[in-house]
Amino acid sequence: MSKKANEGIVRATVPAKFLATCLLLCCVVAFTVGRITRFYLVPDLETVFLENAKVLPDGKDGGLLPTPKAQAGKIIPQTIYTTKNFDTRLSALTASQWLQPADEEEGASTPNESPTNNIPDPVNEKLSFDENGGADYEKDEEEHLPAGQHLLVDIDGLDASFLNSEARLATAMISMVDNSGLTLLSYHCHGLYPEGVSCAGVLLESHVAFHTWPTEGVITLDLFTCGATSLLDSMPLIEGLFVIPRNAKEEKPNVMWSYKRRGFNEQTSMIGERDTFAYPLGVHGMEYKKELASIKTSTGKIARVYEMQELNYPSATRQVYLDGILKSNSVGQAVAHESSVHPPMIAHDAPKRVVIFGAGLGASTREVLKHKSVEEVTIVGADRAMVDFSNRFLPEWSDCSYANTDGGKTSCFDDNRVHFVYDQSPSEWIARYSGPSYDVALVDLFDMEEEFANEIMSNRQHTIDQLSNKLSDKGVLSFNIAGSVKSVESMTKSGMTPTRKILRSALAQELKNIGFAEAFEYDEYRSGFSETRSYVVAFKDAKISKNWNANQAETEVKLKKRIVRNQSTGEVSLEFFDAAIMTTYSKVSSSPEKQDMKETLANAKDEVRRAVEETNAPNKGTNSSCSNVEGGEECENPAIKLS
Repeated sequence: MSKKANEGIVRATVPAKFLATCLLLCCVVAFTVGRITRFYLVPDLETVFLENAKVLPDGKDGGLLPTPKAQAGKIIPQTIYTTKNFDTRLSALTASQWLQPADEEEGASTPNESPTNNIPDPVNEKLSFDENGGADYEKDEEEHLPAGQHLLVDIDGLDASFLNSEARLATAMISMVDNSGLTLLSYHCHGLYPEGVSCAGVLLESHVAFHTWPTEGVITLDLFTCGATSLLDSMPLIEGLFVIPRNAKEEKPNVMWSYKRRGFNEQTSMIGERDTFAYPLGVHGMEYKKELASIKTSTGKIARVYEMQELNYPSATRQVYLDGILKSNSVGQAVAHESSVHPPMIAHDAPKRVVIFGAGLGASTREVLKHKSVEEVTIVGADRAMVDFSNRFLPEWSDCSYANTDGGKTSCFDDNRVHFVYDQSPSEWIARYSGPSYDVALVDLFDMEEEFANEIMSNRQHTIDQLSNKLSDKGVLSFNIAGSVKSVESMTKSGMTPTRKILRSALAQELKNIGFAEAFEYDEYRSGFSETRSYVVAFKDAKISKNWNANQAETEVKLKKRIVRNQSTGEVSLEFFDAAIMTTYSKVSSSPEKQDMKETLANAKDEVRRAVEETNAPNKGTNSSCSNVEGGEECENPAIKLS
């Protein structure tokens, strides 16, 4: 380049310090402008929403969702929030909220501040407070098992504007979670085009979620928790918060729900068809299902009464559960108790004093009092609160109106012949009782509390021997052995549940080994339960035991003389049991006479011959006596080899 060209170029040097100063000044100006804009020009959206929280707009509300607040005194757990967002252009809006400390009261310390100087919560320990307000951690004894409870709720006939409002729905969800004693860590909602809302919340205990269809008026909601606290108490909350009818003129919204056990633990492996999680709570498609009442018994168990109506069923029914196990059902309850009480009662010549071991719901007492000869009934193992509970919510069970000429309602519990023993378990009463002997003893392992049944069966030889001494010389003892899993295990010393036939036969043999002259077995499958009821009746006197095999005519005469008639109608006060039914029980029972060996072999050969003929017969039908019972192996033709 020439010298003249270089003369036109001006060189300037800018110090680095000057550049840094300019950059810093630009940042300060930008920050200042932003802060001024934030505080003076843009309103505080959260404050605006909280001030107007009682008046929530309908429909899409701009994402002004309520913030979940920790309950006062509850320490906010340390959690890690991880998220991934996807393309949400199909949503009307998206919004998320996180758990915040509870509002401070004036003059109070921070409500969710750790009272232990912010020391991190130790693993598997929980916070406790003493009388002076001091706080410390103690070992959390609750097992954290890989299992939980799942509440599924579907509601139809709701207000469309409610179902299209994220804020109103989120407010209802937070209120439901808080009042259920749960902790909502965060939740995320999508308002959808053209309508509908989907929300999912993360609980400290697990999760809650729902989706809405405003035009159809439908919301589906599910709540899952891993804690021990029952979610059944959340159903009234859900109905109170989410059931917003379209209008007062239309039918009441339809609520369908089911409640299930989930995961793996001891309880889930023992779920049977009598388990409340299986029926009715686990059944979703019912016309009507509602908990009428619940109480906590003196032994700490929870008793609940449900009223429900299945689809296409003409009327509602009631069931009572004790700690989740079905104890009685209005469908077939007459069959269940008539079949358990009257066979041993009618086999005795004239029972005057009867003792019942059970929960005291009243149905067995009702049936015993139908015998004119009865002078005293003692009920052992009943819970006082449970008796009052049954009298109020299950009046049909203890209804002795058949004894009134005017047909008025009368409770069997008010009969002066009925006495309760509340302060002793069945085993304790059997060991301590020293009064007059009883003619009939009814041991209902199905009805009584599981611990009592287990106590009797685990030490049954000694207990039954003691009970035998409380009976008169002509005494009759009856067992309903359709008991709990634990009582079955204690009887067989095995974790495997044997068939009913093996159970009742084993008990019958044990009763004879203990000293009873004879023991008979029979079944009843029409009792309103999915499983067959199995019974064993034992007699101390061989002569009295022959009454068990009385013919139908003899039994019919005895029933007419013995059973109280309905005083207002003049009809027999029995709904199910009669002489023909008694004959079917005695026919399937073991015979009291010892047959000659040749006669036994001849009968066995005849039975085998008939079984072979039935097997080879064309179009062989199903054995009706086996079609309604569990344990199909009992109905199979055994391979018998006779020499």
